[in-house]
Amino acid sequence: MGASQGQGKNERFEQAHDDVLGTIMTGISGANQWEIINIGDTSYPLQFLRNNSNDYFCFHAQSPHWRKQGANLDSIHIHYLLNSEYISGQTLVFNVYWAWVMPDTIFPQLSGWNSSAVTITLNEVQNLPQYYTSVVSLISPVAPPTTEGYGTGLVVRITRGNGTYSGKLGIWWADLYAVKDRSGSYFEISD
Repeated sequence: MGASQGQGKNERFEQAHDDVLGTIMTGISGANQWEIINIGDTSYPLQFLRNNSNDYFCFHAQSPHWRKQGANLDSIHIHYLLNSEYISGQTLVFNVYWAWVMPDTIFPQLSGWNSSAVTITLNEVQNLPQYYTSVVSLISPVAPPTTEGYGTGLVVRITRGNGTYSGKLGIWWADLYAVKDRSGSYFEISD
């Protein structure tokens, strides 16, 4: 009975996936400062990326101990809020850069990161109101690093490009979607 229970526990994780939340940091180039907008009457402040600007945000996420090492990440995705109404068919453009960082290595220069320009079409059947929130996958899949271990992390930088939606875009959070193969590990840096 013990062996079959153990097998059942492992099988639960075979096809399981989960979010890996990123820690967001923001930045801006040039003389302009980020505009912090209170959302409606909530007094909840949020930073917004302007269209076709040097505004960017970065986030990093450590690979959790439950992640299946050597497996692709399903996606890098963002949860966002539009500051104004949009018309179906308008686009959001992002320049996305990402790199794996392993413990005891040199942080890679941006020129060595992976990169991709991503265009998202806002194609709801009706125009949606100000402060509409959504989630979108920007890069999928994301190849794993050639070698990895506990403490491996992914760093991501996203700049807003020139899309046809000219309103501001607020970033709630950013995260990765990853394959699980266990509930965690017993030791902090090795199994």
